[in-house]
Amino acid sequence: MKLPQLSPFLSRFAPAPRPPTVLRLDGLVDLPRVAWWASATVAVARSRCRLRWFRLSGVPAAERLGALRLQVQAWQPFDVTDARLVLSGEDGLAIAWDAAALERDLASAGVPRDRIQCLPEPLLQPAADEGVRLIRSAEGFEAQRWQGGFLRASRWWAQPLTERDWHEFVHASGAEVAWDAPVPEPVSLAWAPTAWVRHHAFHPSADGADARERQLVLLGGLGLSLVAGLMAHQLWDASRESAALTQQMADIKKTMQPTLAARDAALSAVAEVERLANWFAVPLPVDVLGHLHDTLSKSGVLIKDLELEGDKLRLGLQLGPNATRAGIVKDLQAGNWLVDVTEVRADNARGLLTMEMRLAGLRPPVSAAPAADGAAGPAPAPMRPAGVDARPAPPAAAVATTVPAAAPARPVASPAPAAPAATPAAPAPRPAPKGPPKPIIATPDANGMPPADVFNAIPNR
Repeated sequence: MKLPQLSPFLSRFAPAPRPPTVLRLDGLVDLPRVAWWASATVAVARSRCRLRWFRLSGVPAAERLGALRLQVQAWQPFDVTDARLVLSGEDGLAIAWDAAALERDLASAGVPRDRIQCLPEPLLQPAADEGVRLIRSAEGFEAQRWQGGFLRASRWWAQPLTERDWHEFVHASGAEVAWDAPVPEPVSLAWAPTAWVRHHAFHPSADGADARERQLVLLGGLGLSLVAGLMAHQLWDASRESAALTQQMADIKKTMQPTLAARDAALSAVAEVERLANWFAVPLPVDVLGHLHDTLSKSGVLIKDLELEGDKLRLGLQLGPNATRAGIVKDLQAGNWLVDVTEVRADNARGLLTMEMRLAGLRPPVSAAPAADGAAGPAPAPMRPAGVDARPAPPAAAVATTVPAAAPARPVASPAPAAPAATPAAPAPRPAPKGPPKPIIATPDANGMPPADVFNAIPNR
């Protein structure tokens, strides 16, 4: 098989092919250059070779090589024969040499046989198309007859040919040359870089298997080395990028440290504000208690039970002798803060009335009191017991307490009729409470806020 040729431009820079080492009858001319990645070629001189042609008529093309091997095996001109086989249509050519003698010569020269490819000299000479020629070979002289680009006959002499030798070869080869033609001058041919025809090994297992195996191993090793190099390069680049990114992240963290601290402080403040906002998102028990005091103080009832959960309010009222249900409902609905007032049950024997209602808003309405001379003064703040912390309580609270409503104010006497020009008398002031108000003693919780059952801390009056 011929190797692909280089282009004319690249062939100018390609090194000249080195002639192969020749193995003559007396041994190697020089030592071959054996490379670790490829085998070296040794040309077996024509003086050590025997040539024979075989007819393969009627043999299928796929079986001709096997048939030729069988015929060469039957021929075997040496005790240990090695050969290269050539096929041309229905003809076969075998070029054999003494393998044992070749092994001895190579061993004596210190050349390993497994790294050497042996080719006969006739295969490494340039081919001819037609006719006969006389060649000065590496050792001796060789006459050849070519027909259709295939070597049809060959004979070797150690000494220069005589006219008789030449005439006998021309007659035996069947060449169309005059019997009295003179002996031509022998020519010296340059070594060809490759064999002029495809050739095969005598033994099928030795048909270039070792060389191909070495080449495959070499290519596999080179491929693995290339892949390992690429992976190592990528790993090194990734390591450098990782180190650069790590340093960049450290610089960014150092630069953003004040901003991160401010962000954490802001998030903590937002959480605290949200917690306080959740506390103020529901009605406060203190406001509910103050509103009930303002609305029920004139009805003469006592608040025995109070349950506040979100905007739902449940009251247990102890009715006085002069209190009526209609009046209580009217007082509760005054100001439009307590709506949907309904009676749940009534214990007539004990005079206890349980009512449920809903708070329409978070804070009670602020009513403005009339002032003298038509001037409107500021609305009074809702009353809170002394000692109660004004901070908000948790959202849901279920309170059960007994709070006596304030004694009803004594009726103000109607002024006596006076002259039309007289100024109307001012209303009598509300009587002062008896004794100082009792403080509410409430222990704050872990957050400093009043407990959920703050109404239980109201002492009995």
